[in-house]
Amino acid sequence: MFSKDPKALLPQGIEPSAGCTKCTSSITFKSKQAKQFQVGTSIPTLSFKTKQSWAGSIAIPDTPTAKGASLFFWLWGKDAVQSGNDLVIWMNGGPGCNSLVGMTTENGPFIFNTNKAQPNPYSWTTAANMLYIAQPIGASFTTGKASNSNELQISEQFTLFLIEFFKVFPELSRFNIWLTGESYMGNMAPYQWNAIKQNPQSKNLAMKGGMLVSPLFSSIFTQVEVPVSTFAKENQKILDINDRGLAKIAAESKKCKFATFLDTYLAYPPKGKIPDPSTQSVKAESDKCNLTNFIPTYLKYPAQGRLPVASPNCDPFDLYQDTAKKLNPMFDYYNIDRNKEVADGQQTEAEKFLNDVNVQNYIHAPNQQFKMCKDVFSGGNLDLSDAGDSTPSYSNSLFAQMIEFCGKFVIMAGALDGLVIKEGVQLALQNLTWNGGQGFRAPPSIPMYDLEGQQKAIATIEERGLRLIIVSDSGHMVPRDSPSFSLNAIFSLVGHSSGTCHK
Repeated sequence: MFSKDPKALLPQGIEPSAGCTKCTSSITFKSKQAKQFQVGTSIPTLSFKTKQSWAGSIAIPDTPTAKGASLFFWLWGKDAVQSGNDLVIWMNGGPGCNSLVGMTTENGPFIFNTNKAQPNPYSWTTAANMLYIAQPIGASFTTGKASNSNELQISEQFTLFLIEFFKVFPELSRFNIWLTGESYMGNMAPYQWNAIKQNPQSKNLAMKGGMLVSPLFSSIFTQVEVPVSTFAKENQKILDINDRGLAKIAAESKKCKFATFLDTYLAYPPKGKIPDPSTQSVKAESDKCNLTNFIPTYLKYPAQGRLPVASPNCDPFDLYQDTAKKLNPMFDYYNIDRNKEVADGQQTEAEKFLNDVNVQNYIHAPNQQFKMCKDVFSGGNLDLSDAGDSTPSYSNSLFAQMIEFCGKFVIMAGALDGLVIKEGVQLALQNLTWNGGQGFRAPPSIPMYDLEGQQKAIATIEERGLRLIIVSDSGHMVPRDSPSFSLNAIFSLVGHSSGTCHK
């Protein structure tokens, strides 16, 4: 997957976090508690050494919906002589998809490529200290009993974890904190930001900004159903769908009254408030279509078979994925230009690694079966958050408040993402009001480059603290598909790049 020397991006004399010799971390801690979480340099099953890191479970106080609970973390220092003062927190979505999946397959010090692990030359530790948090309660390597049903509950528990984490590692509490994540983190992040700022013990943390990759933060109609016919047509050659198949998908979209929605409402600048596309459909309310919890129920890593029919009357997305699956049984809607890594029901190499008891013991993890994604909400993993943000209220959205508070936020979407489709991300953002204005004035058009100087994306200008980036050769997991570009984006986010990720 990579041919670049892991040392090539680092200053002379600085070792990478994986494939090192001396393997000394740039961060140190004084507390006795911190020493209990130290992870050595010879992680079982890996053929190379890693720098010292810190990992383990930290208990959180009981809440009305969680008892005897703990969340798991893995912390890595920046690859530098000095650690700097930036702490990037990464979390995967799901909900319930473990953040160690992102660490071991996307942006961590080492990643699994097909059948073995190898040092990652584009590890985000090149740019900042990295903290991976397995959450919410119910995700692999978490413990305790929980009966969570909404984002308010899990964001409260996440905030309590951060408070306890910084008691163990107080040196990090003064760092600039950047919240990053993927997919369903688009729903979770605004609640987490809000909970952090509402809690007296965490409100003074230096929350500086963040980056969301392929975020689902609006309705399933807006981000998936409305744009899928356009997406299939744009990618007909990759999908290998013939004209007759495309016509059927287009007819299904027309049946839902979505056919002209993008052409009518996706405009730069926006022409006004965009109506809820569910009201344009033959069914008036998304919960009647069984779409309200479609993503949190069926978004799994890796993809587990064909997604079920979301609506009994019309569903262009279902028809699109059914058509693609018939043409290619290994069709991967996370990146339509690549087959699934493993067949349904099989473990990935990253899962095998994290299920190894010797590995679990070495990183102080609970001895339990590790699954990439597990149910974390009661009642069938349904997120019953108030409608104001599960389908955002664009006049008073927590998503907008998050952007306004931090002042530096990036959203990245992959052009080859066949699930959270780029036009759907744009449509949702063009209806969002933040910092006194609605949407972006101009579409993404600014060329963006990776660390080797290759154009990989186009972006909007930064408007009122927000920038949208469309990455051309990436699917849902942009750090995996475009690792050099993603690392450059992190450099730019934390303010230590030579520019702003473009020439």
